[in-house]
Amino acid sequence: VALALTGPMAARPRRMRSGLRILVAEDNPVNSLLVTRLLERQGHAVTAVRNGREAVERFTAEPFDAVLMDLVMPEMDGYAATRAIRAHEQGSGRRTPIIAVTAESLDRVQSACAAAGLDACVAKPLEPAAVVEALMSLVG
Repeated sequence: VALALTGPMAARPRRMRSGLRILVAEDNPVNSLLVTRLLERQGHAVTAVRNGREAVERFTAEPFDAVLMDLVMPEMDGYAATRAIRAHEQGSGRRTPIIAVTAESLDRVQSACAAAGLDACVAKPLEPAAVVEALMSLVG
């Protein structure tokens, strides 16, 4: 299971409630459908978008408990989208867990993810156990 925790939420307890509202930003339709179905089977409500710009628009329009963010997407990549989300949260007292989804080596992107404000990284191809583990590690 390929998972790396990167941000200040890395030390949170490992328990996950059901019924989370999760935003999935993924430009690949197969990966988007795969992760959406996985999360829905776990009892979560999923909103899927195709790029970082859409992710920022949806995030600023409605509340989410967690975000799965592909790092390489058209229009706005996952790093820029995460920075925009963190800027939107600034001063609100809220920090939503954001999990990077990447085909890159986790060792190679971990510091860039942390610098952008991402809390964990999950490797592609997506393994259901890694996605669930990342959410359990960050969302109480």
